[in-house]
Amino acid sequence: SKSRKLEGGSSNNVVDRMAMLLASVAADLRLDGGASGWDEQAWRVQVDGVMGGRSTGALRFRDGALVFTGTINLVGGGFSSVRRTMTPRDLSAYAGVLVEMETQQFVANQAPLGIHLQLHDSSSSWSFAAAFAVPVSQTTAETASVFLPLAAFDRGSRSGWSCTACSLDVTTINGADVYVLFQEGFFQVRLRSITAVQQSQVPAMPTVKISSTNVVKAHVTATINSGASLYDKGYRELCIAIYASTLKTLVASQGASEAVKGVACAGLRAEQSTRAAGLSTTKQERAWQLRHTLDALLADLGAGNSRQAWLPTVQAAAKGLEACQAAIQGPVGSAPPVSITQNSSVTALPSFLGPFSGMGISGYNDLGQFKVSNAAECASRCLALPRCRSFDHGARGELKGECWLSTANRASAGSAYTSWPKYDYYERQGTSLMQQPSQQSGDTSQAMTSASSSQTMMLACMVCAMLQGMER
Repeated sequence: SKSRKLEGGSSNNVVDRMAMLLASVAADLRLDGGASGWDEQAWRVQVDGVMGGRSTGALRFRDGALVFTGTINLVGGGFSSVRRTMTPRDLSAYAGVLVEMETQQFVANQAPLGIHLQLHDSSSSWSFAAAFAVPVSQTTAETASVFLPLAAFDRGSRSGWSCTACSLDVTTINGADVYVLFQEGFFQVRLRSITAVQQSQVPAMPTVKISSTNVVKAHVTATINSGASLYDKGYRELCIAIYASTLKTLVASQGASEAVKGVACAGLRAEQSTRAAGLSTTKQERAWQLRHTLDALLADLGAGNSRQAWLPTVQAAAKGLEACQAAIQGPVGSAPPVSITQNSSVTALPSFLGPFSGMGISGYNDLGQFKVSNAAECASRCLALPRCRSFDHGARGELKGECWLSTANRASAGSAYTSWPKYDYYERQGTSLMQQPSQQSGDTSQAMTSASSSQTMMLACMVCAMLQGMER
């Protein structure tokens, strides 16, 4: 039974049980905004003027929204941000962050606006960003949300350096930033709330009306221009978010043909599969799969000639639309990676050894017990905690969906690692190793647009250096 998972091993079982009980009943946690309003005095604007840039930013609070406006100028800079500090908060009991905002009106020749939400912790000097795009809708000021799993906050940066092996300490979150980066021109962001939520969510995509194929072509072209520029500057997460947002808009639209929707859906589904593989090149591959999908849409509409063979024909795409839509009902672009082993009876996960079917650890499940929808969600919770070394996932019977996080592994648990027929055991790889940080730069091996000039690349690096080098 579930209670036996707490037996033996730990000398602090009473404390562990209380902590797990509190974690399991924790309510969603307001980080800012919402019914209680915004902590207006906590927020401030930071732009690239400190390095000679010309971007602007302004902040006001109106009708329950944080309204962030400004202009991005690429001459000497390229970013504008609002940021706040906060009393350290423990998010280890939460699945991710839900950002509620007002949509932007759909304009055919305008790409979605990409945003970085960046979290800080008090355990290190690194900061960690996740990317999303502001959803578009038929009219302005509709309300929509995006869900960002805690594991998505994986772009670790500090003063122009990146660290791929570092991770956000979700137990000590003490700050948040909202960035607009390298998207030239006027912008407006209207946030309603930022909330840590216990359950993964799949927010509905607003519906827009597509009046003609020319509208599709214009919107896809604008999306490519924006996303490719960000990719070439090293911001693959923003590129992915913008590309995926446009494809999801097309799938959810009224007026677009089933062939257009089917091809867009097929690209999103392929991106999910690549993300599930968990390879070191995942972000690069994901960005390119979405880009190839956008190129194929243009080719199908007579505005291009680039079409990858892995994408379905327009006839097959239209026929398979319904099945594809059902397959991508998970949080496209943000779900934890999942892959299936060859026998398909258990789930293998990147960054983890296992699963070891029918095994588990007793008494050391000291980081909490949760109810999850699958092993990947349990893995996401473990990856968000630097101290988590393994987890037991209830895979069968009445225990299905249980997630027990542990600071122990097989070596440290000893005989406490034992048979648990209804659980699968996963062990985090390389938990005792720390990778040295490497200098942050864009990947120049495969540019999405023409090769960037050295002057542009230097500018991108200068901005990267400023993003975390400024005093908060």
